[in-house]
Amino acid sequence: MRIKREELLAKLESVKAGLASQEIIEQTCSFIFHEGRLITYNDALTVSTDLVADFEGAVKAKELLQYLSKSKKKELDIGIKDGQFRLRSRGARVGVPIEDEIKIPLNEIETPTKWDPLPKDFAKGLGLCRHTTSNDATREILMCVNVSGQLMSSTDTYRMTQYGMTGKVPKKFNVLTSVAKQVAALKPTHYAINGGWLCFKKDDLIFSTRMPEATFPKISQYMTVEGTTVDLPVELVDILGRAKIFAEGEFAQDTSVTVSLKKNTLYVRGEGISGWVEEKESVKYDGPSFSFATNPDFLIESIQLRPKVVIGENAMLIKTKRLRQVIALTQATT
Repeated sequence: MRIKREELLAKLESVKAGLASQEIIEQTCSFIFHEGRLITYNDALTVSTDLVADFEGAVKAKELLQYLSKSKKKELDIGIKDGQFRLRSRGARVGVPIEDEIKIPLNEIETPTKWDPLPKDFAKGLGLCRHTTSNDATREILMCVNVSGQLMSSTDTYRMTQYGMTGKVPKKFNVLTSVAKQVAALKPTHYAINGGWLCFKKDDLIFSTRMPEATFPKISQYMTVEGTTVDLPVELVDILGRAKIFAEGEFAQDTSVTVSLKKNTLYVRGEGISGWVEEKESVKYDGPSFSFATNPDFLIESIQLRPKVVIGENAMLIKTKRLRQVIALTQATT
């Protein structure tokens, strides 16, 4: 089979999100060639795309990706010979072991035959809401972004986010935060619920992930705050970018900085195992002092949307045309 190197590399890169970092389960660090599809699987996420090949099997991903990235060849012949996956081009030959038996549970994941369209801003909303999910495995539903009708919601019980999409989804679903970043990056156009799997599609690329089916708690009644309106300075974007360097958490949603507001002064502190940083910025404010913890990436994206910020007695509201986030406040100590 003859194929352009850049085309093959692009196909492999497009399904890389489904590779595991360690092979605890067999073939989760491999590319699977099966029935005209290129597939990766890591137990939480399965990614596949069209790739018509005259062979089937599992090939280790790491070295294959590295070689194709460094190669300068324009076209390759690929196939199976002597139990190996072979790459051949003018002046170069490569042989990589291939496993004939496919061991990942492909029978669990059927390709949907019917797809429903997603609103155009689905990926944007998912990218914002994923920052306020929980990492408490005893309450798996809080580890998800809930999508119902026109509304996306998430909460870790002290932060709540809702995003109103430009359109509705016909069937509600929950997206685990462990895969939300990859799904948002895909910018899918369609989705389907297939048994216990939630599938997303863009062109011929399909992401399939396990879907918790528990009921998401109602939070809309908590999304209104009355109080003093504050303008966050645009300079805060650069400060947050520096603060998050030291604020990385074990999980993406754990990355958090502390923002404190006192009379005419805003403070930002980022702290983690690698150190800490603290900066301040002038701002017009003459209300009570307070602090809150937030994900720096979320706040950066929010500031760029020029939000309305309302400071209440016990909570603050960050609000744009489509986004609302309520954050519990604590007494400022900076």
